[in-house]
Amino acid sequence: MQKLSATTLKYLALITMTIDHIGLLLLNDYTPFRIIGRLSFPIFAYMIAEGCRYTHNRMHYFLRVSILAILCQIVMYITTHSLYMSILISFSLSILLIMSIDYSIKNKHLLLSILSVLLVFFLVSILPKITSTDYQIDYGIGGIILVVMVYYLPEKWRLVGVLVGCLVMSITMTPLQYFSLLSIIPLAFYNHKKGKGHPLPYFFYLYYPLHLAIIYLLASSL
Repeated sequence: MQKLSATTLKYLALITMTIDHIGLLLLNDYTPFRIIGRLSFPIFAYMIAEGCRYTHNRMHYFLRVSILAILCQIVMYITTHSLYMSILISFSLSILLIMSIDYSIKNKHLLLSILSVLLVFFLVSILPKITSTDYQIDYGIGGIILVVMVYYLPEKWRLVGVLVGCLVMSITMTPLQYFSLLSIIPLAFYNHKKGKGHPLPYFFYLYYPLHLAIIYLLASSL
């Protein structure tokens, strides 16, 4: 089988994510589509870790993802009035945690790492339990740890990290989540090359809020 570039894997994650959202919002939680959608999160998580590793400006990378996350939350709140935080919030927190840990290691500032971990844990695991709203962060603390783990693990152990992370999340989430373990197959063929970019530079950033808005509008009209 031909090796897969980062761009190809992103397209695969994007397609399976779209199928998942169609199954969830338009087809009344249609199980086959939800199963297909389980592939998207681990692939995106792996690519976020790769983005942190290879980006020329990590702060700009964090701002791009976090601004996109905020835009998506606005779309979701307008259409559903829900405070459920999308996966992009999880990825934003992952990047922020990686930045804090790397800064602490470089500058021997252990306290910053500890405070960052405690802040993320509070936002993800404590705050949802003490609020009277539906506030919750998608994939929880496990989703954030998966990105951080892939970033720090040596290359030969990264797939093992994804496997363990997906397995732990599957045990704590719904049985459908076990299908996320299949994401190991395409990730095993990753060639660690960027691949050809999309003609629209911000295609992957724009697609997420736009496809959510379209699906939510279609769902509300049915």
